[in-house]
Amino acid sequence: MSITRIEEALRKAKEAKQAPSPVRQPVDRAPQAAISEPTNIPVSEPPVSPVVRPAVRPVVAPPGISFRFDDGRIVNVPFSRLRKNRVITAGDKSRWVARFRDLQLAVQGSGLIKSRAPVVAVMSANPREGRTLCAINLAMSLAASGAEPVILVDMDFFKPAIHAFLEIQPDAGLTDVLGGGKAIAEILVRAEAEKLILVPAGPRSRSHVALLTRDNVRAVIGKLRSLFPSSALIVDLPPLSLNIDTSIFEGIVDHVVLVVEEGKTPREDVLRVLGKLKNVEHVDMVLNKALESSI
Repeated sequence: MSITRIEEALRKAKEAKQAPSPVRQPVDRAPQAAISEPTNIPVSEPPVSPVVRPAVRPVVAPPGISFRFDDGRIVNVPFSRLRKNRVITAGDKSRWVARFRDLQLAVQGSGLIKSRAPVVAVMSANPREGRTLCAINLAMSLAASGAEPVILVDMDFFKPAIHAFLEIQPDAGLTDVLGGGKAIAEILVRAEAEKLILVPAGPRSRSHVALLTRDNVRAVIGKLRSLFPSSALIVDLPPLSLNIDTSIFEGIVDHVVLVVEEGKTPREDVLRVLGKLKNVEHVDMVLNKALESSI
């Protein structure tokens, strides 16, 4: 290398040392994001599905007869149970309906002659010949055909049974009335939809003969007549074999239905009872428990 080039290189190196160092400009820091204060932004709750409960169906009583007592109790007796007891009910299609309709027409005929609703005594010579059930079904048939309620009176003080056929249990009855402890209006049991009013006998009495006097019968029938002047009265009586004097009903009842059980009631018993009823103007006889072939 020549001296000239060496000197040139030394000179440039010297100038480079003497040249000022480049000034570094400060670098601005990146701006920080503004920190905002927390705000209470409402947060919507997720929708709550309503609680769906199964529908509660009201308990519906089966079709039947509702009996209302004086103390406010209401007892519903299903038609199915009454039919099991052989009681005629609404919508009954049994052959017995027509039989009792025939008897009903005979009873209503005697009422037309008297120009008033009749008082009907249902009798039998002996126990368990079907007298009580006949009285109930006659009352049910009359009630179904008329506008006025029918009064069903249980005067079998020895063995009252109407309430048992109807499957109700009255707290009081005619024995309480005749004993002075109750008024008749306080013992009535009403089945208003069927237009039937029951006058129960009350507790069983051993002194049934003493209770079944002419004065007592007249007083009971007279009071019921005043309460229900347009209503037929159906009276269930004890079997006449229990020393019942039929003369106590003369002039009080308009019609007698004598129930006779086929093949059981002795002929002489029937003739004896008919002899006692010779002063009663209207007497019908019902052959109970008879086979179709014998009717």
